[in-house]
Amino acid sequence: MNQRSSVPSAAGPGHGTRRFTNLPLFEVFHSQFRIEFARSAREKEVSYKLRYQSYCVESAIFDKSNFADGLEFDELDASSQHAVVIHNDTGIAVGTVRLISPHSDDQTSGASLRSFPALRPLLAGKRFVEISRFCLTKEARRSIDLYYDRNPVDLIARDRESEKEIFHRIYSYAAVALIRSVVEMAIRVEHVEAYALLEIHLIKLLHKFGIKCTIIGASVEYSGTCYPVRFGFAELASVKEERCDVWQILTDRGRLYDELGGINEKKNGQLLAFHSTKH
Repeated sequence: MNQRSSVPSAAGPGHGTRRFTNLPLFEVFHSQFRIEFARSAREKEVSYKLRYQSYCVESAIFDKSNFADGLEFDELDASSQHAVVIHNDTGIAVGTVRLISPHSDDQTSGASLRSFPALRPLLAGKRFVEISRFCLTKEARRSIDLYYDRNPVDLIARDRESEKEIFHRIYSYAAVALIRSVVEMAIRVEHVEAYALLEIHLIKLLHKFGIKCTIIGASVEYSGTCYPVRFGFAELASVKEERCDVWQILTDRGRLYDELGGINEKKNGQLLAFHSTKH
C-alpha cells in the first residue's frame, strides 16, 4: 500500500522496545500505527476483509452468505478512495474507511441518501462526497493481544510500559487516524466540510477527542438510531484549543490544516457525507 503519513521513530525499532509514558502522543501513536492508502485491487482486499469481519461477522448487518469469498464490497468501491490503519509490530490491519467521490451526473448521489431519502433536504443543492464503511474490528484487537501474550517482555522500570500496555492505551486513537485519513482523501478532491450520520456513541467518541459535532436534523434508523451531524474540516482549530495532542495526529502536525486552508479559500458550500461505523 502507499503511505503518505509521516511516521517518526518514537523509541527505536522492533517489538519489545520500552517507551517512556511521557512521550508526545503523536510519537507514541505513530510507534504503534500507520495509515496506508489502498489503490491496487490486492491492497483494497485488505479493506474488504476488514469490512466483512466488521459488518458480516461481528455485527451481522449484512448477510455473510452474500460474500462467499470473505470480502465485503459493492458497486461504489470503484469510485472510492480507501484507507487502512495498520498496527506496526504485527502488520495487522485494525480499521478501514472509504471516501466515495461525487458523481457528476447526480450531485446528490450516494449511499446515505439512497438509504435515507428524508435526508435529501439537508443537502439540497450541495455537491458532496461520502465517507462510509468506517470501522475498527474486534478480531484485530484480539489478534494483537494474542501476539503480545505469546511474545512477553519483562519491564525493567516502573516508569515504562510494555508494548501491550501501550497498544491498549493508544488503540482508541485508531479512530482518529481513520478520520485523519478522511481529511487527507477529502483534500485530494477539494472538499472541506462534512455531513455525518452517526450513532450517539460515535458522537461521544468524537467529543472525547475534542471534535465537536452539531446535530442538524431528526434521527433516522439504520441498525440503530443515527443522527445527521455537521463537521467542518476547516474548523479543526477548535480541536487544537481543546486537544492539541489529537489535533497533531488529525492534521499531521498542521500540514493537512494548512492544505485545507488553501482549499477553503477557493471553494465553499461543499458537504462531506460522513457515515457511522454501520454504513
